Amino acid sequence: KLDGIELTKIIRKKGGKLGNVPVIALTACTMGEDKQKCFQAGMNDYLPKPVELKNIPEIIKKHL
Repeated sequence: KLDGIELTKIIRKKGGKLGNVPVIALTACTMGEDKQKCFQAGMNDYLPKPVELKNIPEIIKKHL
């Protein structure tokens, strides 16, 4: 089973343009250690659920 953390690790290992694509976690996991795992895997940002739709454009702009 492939989760977002494992997929992010694979993406980052690819290198090139694919390896640099912004990855933003959208997750129901809100524990501090979960957020840390996302960043350690190479994710660029973290949005806990429920996600407020008004925050999404700002987060995307931040990483483009």
